[in-house]
Amino acid sequence: MPKGILNKASLVMVPEAPIDGTMPSVFPEDRSGDFTFTRGSNLAATRVASNGLIEKGRENLVLQSNQFDTTWATSAASVTSGQSGYDGTNDAWLLKRSDASSRFIFQNLSAGSSVYTFSFYAKPESENWAYVYSFNGSSAITTYFDLQNGVVGATSGPVISTNIQAAGNGYYRCSLTYNTSVSQVRIYPAVGNNSVTGGVTDAGIYIQDAQLEQGLAATSVITTGASTAQAGLLENEPRIDFTGGGCGSLLLEPQRTNIITSSEYLGTGFEIGSSTSIDYNDIASPDGYKSASKVTFGAQGIQDYFRFQFTNTANTTYVGSIFLKRGSFDEINVRVSGNAVGMDGQAIFNLANGTFRSELGSVTPKMEDHGNGWYRCSVGDGTNATIASPSFRVSNEGLEPGFVYAWGAQLEAASYPTSYIPTYGSSVTRSAPSLSKYDLIDSTSQTLFIEYGKTGYTGGGGEIIFEKTNPVAAIFRIYLEVDNSGADNSRVRFRTEFPATNNDYNLGNKNEYKKIALSIDGDTAKFFGNGVLLGQFSVTSTVLEQLNVRMQSSKYSTKQLILFPTALTDEECSALTQP
Repeated sequence: MPKGILNKASLVMVPEAPIDGTMPSVFPEDRSGDFTFTRGSNLAATRVASNGLIEKGRENLVLQSNQFDTTWATSAASVTSGQSGYDGTNDAWLLKRSDASSRFIFQNLSAGSSVYTFSFYAKPESENWAYVYSFNGSSAITTYFDLQNGVVGATSGPVISTNIQAAGNGYYRCSLTYNTSVSQVRIYPAVGNNSVTGGVTDAGIYIQDAQLEQGLAATSVITTGASTAQAGLLENEPRIDFTGGGCGSLLLEPQRTNIITSSEYLGTGFEIGSSTSIDYNDIASPDGYKSASKVTFGAQGIQDYFRFQFTNTANTTYVGSIFLKRGSFDEINVRVSGNAVGMDGQAIFNLANGTFRSELGSVTPKMEDHGNGWYRCSVGDGTNATIASPSFRVSNEGLEPGFVYAWGAQLEAASYPTSYIPTYGSSVTRSAPSLSKYDLIDSTSQTLFIEYGKTGYTGGGGEIIFEKTNPVAAIFRIYLEVDNSGADNSRVRFRTEFPATNNDYNLGNKNEYKKIALSIDGDTAKFFGNGVLLGQFSVTSTVLEQLNVRMQSSKYSTKQLILFPTALTDEECSALTQP
């Protein structure tokens, strides 16, 4: 970016951009300069945050999560606020029972069947144990926690995992993970392992910050009030993605569905081979929480695998991906396959050095380094007629016995993988986003600069559209896409509507980010790319009232988008668009 040129900008969308000392404050304090961004009403999208970890949307389903005298009810127990907490505040509560019987605090919920983790902070008062009870309407899942020694006691019901972790000031964070619906959660003062009666009559424990969330791990605290609360990557929030490090870019992707119903808990929807065993919540996953599984292949042969079977559609390509980390051996087999020759897509991934070799299939495998030894390994199948029992499979077939770490499985009806879509009991669809800015400027002199990338995938692209809104008529359109002819080019199409013309420009390597600029002065439009003037056109109207960015297909991301309320010189446009 030429020094000082941002002083001329009226609108800048440039995440984490370096400041050269002259960059103006381009956004009003009321944020009226921001783009309008929409994606959908769920938390299906993820991104790679600036710390290199995958960030999800999170939600605490418990109401009044640290106000235990409101939505919560007691069974012959009392709660007293203002107690010293684990975090240096006086936000903890003292939970005491009124007699030596089984007494507790509880909240009624209506959470459908899914993978959940219920957590809270606790500390001994007159007793050293806590007891947690989660009810699904017909049966209970329970765990005892030793608050003096920091160990888990007896459990009952279909528990996936439990955890107790020191949190400071004598507190432990206690968590229970399970796969079912939730109609009620309870916390009891307990007098010992497997006992909630007897002992001190007014047995008590301190409690703080209850949380019920989807997933295999207790994440950072989300405080709720009269309604649930969300954190992390929120609904309709733009995804500034830092894949590969460096400057973040705006991640805009097409609508996709993760067909796998439980992407992290392999106990739902997956078939596990007879020689394979799984330990859940064994190590930290690519999102930074201890939610990755240790998968042990006990033999060397066809019974060493886990797989997800699905129903395929004729002449449709599928791509499967999963995060894997080296355990006791280097290589692992990943495949999307069925019962017909040609449907298979298979690769052997070396988790020690980040390389792979393709075995079968028409879709090129891919291996993405996510740090800390984690790789996202993906492979696709061919496009064949519908066959019986296709599956996405990870196995040690033909390789040595041992173990590997796994997390975040995904299967998409597409030729390439998109960003991770977490699922917790059913398939999930991430909606395609849209980005717009109305009443942009009212001038016959302006310049648009954009740096965009399409990371080497085939197919169409996104498009940036300038429109007049009264009357509704496009002045011109810029299409950003990969060259559909199969050439190794990133193609830009500049289309004017009045008169109607198409002008295509190939800017070279489709795996690199490209910089283009459109300068308008009166009825003359100039188009720049790769540091040179690509073309000059006449346009009958140049009042731009709306800027839209829409997705057609394929991965498309924007590093910078800048609008200047003046026509920059040819020299400035050339400097802006230098590769």
